[in-house]
Amino acid sequence: MPENLTEVSVQASKRSEVATGLRRALAQRQIAVVPYSDGTPVIEVGQEKLDRRILSLTPSGQVAEYEFIYTLPIRFVHASGQAQEQTIELSRDYQDDPNFALAKTREFELVIREMRSDAVQRALILMNQYLRD
Repeated sequence: MPENLTEVSVQASKRSEVATGLRRALAQRQIAVVPYSDGTPVIEVGQEKLDRRILSLTPSGQVAEYEFIYTLPIRFVHASGQAQEQTIELSRDYQDDPNFALAKTREFELVIREMRSDAVQRALILMNQYLRD
């Protein structure tokens, strides 16, 4: 993180798990998350989107494999007011098996949690790049 970055404002939906993870990661790096004010760098976390695409079918026609595509728009506003928008996009393959629906539901939740965690890490990398003085 840039040494001169001591505080930042995170703007997001109250239910955004990515924003929560981002706030936690910033706190671990001794960067204070403060309410918005002029001259404070801002990270605006947009609405996440999850799409899925069928990759393969079983011989009986059931879905055997999906690709999940996670998209998160994010906007960085420098203390000077300059803004930079980015879209974080992640994808994961997911094997489906209707015979193990409960286990697959838990696995799906883990995949989504992992994608959100990866989105936080990517946001930190982008923040480091865009919020430098």
